[in-house]
Amino acid sequence: IDIWDDEGNEVFRDQYKLIDGEVTKTFDGVASYHALLEKFNDLLSDYNLTNENDEKIAVGEKRIFAPTFFYVEKGELKRMTTGISALQTDSRGELTEEILKEEDEKFQEFFLEKN
Repeated sequence: IDIWDDEGNEVFRDQYKLIDGEVTKTFDGVASYHALLEKFNDLLSDYNLTNENDEKIAVGEKRIFAPTFFYVEKGELKRMTTGISALQTDSRGELTEEILKEEDEKFQEFFLEKN
């Protein structure tokens, strides 16, 4: 699924910002995104924004992060992963050897796992 357009603007998911301390939706995601949220709601994490004091503010919506891989068999979700290492705390940060190793292990487990 293409989440961003050619200019790097997110065009798939709902977008939120904190404006005067309040969660404000700034962009409506596409219908297919909302269908995925509904389908996988029980498995997805709550989406939070972080304010200037490093406090997490609940948006009130789940979130599908990128990347996310779903394994669906006969309409039933069997497993999912983002493949993102817990060591990666900055999405724009350097991918160290340790991070890459952990991500490789996550993908190996996901793609090679048998039902």
